[in-house]
Amino acid sequence: LGDTISAFELMSSEAVEFHFDHVGARRPPFDARVPWLVLLEAESASPYMDLPRAFDALLAAQSIEGRVLDGSVAASLAQRRSLWALREGIAIAMGESRWPMVKTDTAVPVARVPEFIERTGVAAQAAMRGVRPMYFGHVGDGNIHLNLLAPPRMPHEEFRRRAPELSGRIDEIALMLEGTVSAEHGIGQGKREALGRMRSARELQLMGAIKDAFDPGHLLNPGKIFACTPSRRPGDAALETR
Repeated sequence: LGDTISAFELMSSEAVEFHFDHVGARRPPFDARVPWLVLLEAESASPYMDLPRAFDALLAAQSIEGRVLDGSVAASLAQRRSLWALREGIAIAMGESRWPMVKTDTAVPVARVPEFIERTGVAAQAAMRGVRPMYFGHVGDGNIHLNLLAPPRMPHEEFRRRAPELSGRIDEIALMLEGTVSAEHGIGQGKREALGRMRSARELQLMGAIKDAFDPGHLLNPGKIFACTPSRRPGDAALETR
């Protein structure tokens, strides 16, 4: 398929099952009990590219090698929407669920995604026995979402108290693998400390200078990422005229 690939979404079976349990829907047209599922999409404007045949050939070759156990190729727009509803439904289910969980926003180099999954799975269990890791996300840019659900019998208050330590361990692994802890959703207050581990002092200084240039009075989210200095309190007139 080469450069025709436009989407490569990875889903752990636990995340898929969580989605179906949440919505009470029927199971997908393939075996969801396998450890991992991939949603692969390709696009081509070339009249010489037969994508359905290419997908069939890919499935056949990977099945022979034992890398793919089952697969389904969308034959219509409705079937395509059905497959994407599964991937998008995982994120919706996680957002709507009242079950306590730690949500991460990590990304690592694509080649290190398998190592990230292996290391975080081990680290999560070492930090909190019985925690349920659920992976889903965009392999193409290394942005694998890892949500960690509280163990079934752990009091919710205890989980919330220990959640920062759990999240910190995942962030440390992402940074160790030359990744980031803020792939899609920004820094905010929650990732402010981690920003100092991802960027050099010089880079942070430049970011602060850009902030001062566009918001010299620090009126926009004052102190959320860059601390307000005495001369940059909210509302101060900090513009210089010449």
